[in-house]
Amino acid sequence: MASIQILNLKGVLQATDLERLDLCADYAEADPESKALFNSLVFLIRDWEGDDELGEKKEELNDIISHTYALPHPGPNITRSSDDGKTKVRVNFVDIGEDYLMAAKHFFHRLFIESPKPSELQRGKFIVKKFRSLRDRIIDPDIGGIKIQTASEAFQESLLGQAFIESTEFYDSMMTKVYDQHLETEEELLTVLLNIVDETVENFRNKKTIQKYKESSTSKKYLELLVQKKEGLTEKTKFIMDATNLKREKEVFEKKILQQQRSVEELKAKYEKLAEQRKQEVQEKKTQQKTLADEAAAAVKKGVSGQLGKVKEKEVLMEENRGKRRQLEEKEALLKRNVAEAKGREKLEAERREKLEAERREKLEAERREKLEAEKREKLEKEKQQALLEKQRAELKRKEKENQKRQEVMEAEKKMKEMEQQMKECKLKEEQQKKEKDELERLKTEIKKKETTRERLLRQAEERMREERKRMEQLAEQLKQKNEQQDDAVPEERWIGRAEDKIGVKDKSCTIL
Repeated sequence: MASIQILNLKGVLQATDLERLDLCADYAEADPESKALFNSLVFLIRDWEGDDELGEKKEELNDIISHTYALPHPGPNITRSSDDGKTKVRVNFVDIGEDYLMAAKHFFHRLFIESPKPSELQRGKFIVKKFRSLRDRIIDPDIGGIKIQTASEAFQESLLGQAFIESTEFYDSMMTKVYDQHLETEEELLTVLLNIVDETVENFRNKKTIQKYKESSTSKKYLELLVQKKEGLTEKTKFIMDATNLKREKEVFEKKILQQQRSVEELKAKYEKLAEQRKQEVQEKKTQQKTLADEAAAAVKKGVSGQLGKVKEKEVLMEENRGKRRQLEEKEALLKRNVAEAKGREKLEAERREKLEAERREKLEAERREKLEAEKREKLEKEKQQALLEKQRAELKRKEKENQKRQEVMEAEKKMKEMEQQMKECKLKEEQQKKEKDELERLKTEIKKKETTRERLLRQAEERMREERKRMEQLAEQLKQKNEQQDDAVPEERWIGRAEDKIGVKDKSCTIL
């Protein structure tokens, strides 16, 4: 079912639906041979419930739209009712349309029968491995909390993790083959190991299932882990060379042991053969002795002198046979000594081999302990550096906060000073404005006083002018009367002008000096 994506939509396409589409696309891309965008995608749209509000009025459009659904309308007999403003569907299975039932039958047949069957049930180590992988994907080691991932992101990490495991197994298999190559120098071995790491990196990069995620952070992290295998190759080279030399020495030693075992077997075969020959000779000798004794007894009984000579000859032969038997016994003793010496040498070789094996084990154990100690020291050093970095980061953060607070305080003080300066300037401006206002009031008062004085003077001048005019009119009247009396009378205007000149009045106006 994981390769089939069903979108049972109603109304709108949600963000979770898009995430499921992305996951389905990831499953499709996990199979590089497939050219399909999705393995199997079914849009199970059932938005025909909105026909009352949004349905088309034209019959042909309704027919076209209804055929775009994976499941058609269940039938006109499925009625709706509204209670408390909520729309409900009353379903009577007898009234469901045949088209809907037929489409549902085909749909379920395709989904549950034609679809690929699930794989067989997995147990034991496989389940433990999967749950460990799931835990590693869920728990974030950097923050110790839960990683929030979409299904697509989790699937991507699963593909990348599987590719990394396969590349690591490829690396281990190639490293196992190195022991059988019998390289002579460390330089050759180091070159081979570097090539193995490069091949492992290329093996990871060329995985068809992760081509889409080459630039992701997880892919780069796995690549860094594979590239980091180059760092310990020098020590690993020495270890492999020592192991190879020990293996060669062991093979040579085993060959010597086999040769010694063969020589011991040959000596045993010779010894057994000689023992059999000696046994046969002893048996023959006993038979001959018995025959000679019988013949001697017969000769004594018969008293035949010729028979005594034969007996002596046979005794000489028996003496020779005794000499041969002594030689055989000496050879047998020599063979026994050789066998004992061979067993002693075999025992010494076995002890030497055990000693070499123990030394090799001790050396490997010492190297392992040294490596563990080095890793432990390196880990402690890294932890110390990490703690120091964390401490430095905390100190920097604290200093940054202090500097920020100090800067904020300085800025606040600066703003306070600026505000105080502005307040002083405002106060000075207010005082200046007050002074200017007072001065303006004083000037207004003075102007008012001057205007009052001017008006008073104008009134006084007007009064004087009226008085002068009256007086001049009187004088003019008097002059007129005099002129009438005189013969050489002067025009009235002339006398008036003269009078005006005398009092400083021109054009019947008054000038204030």
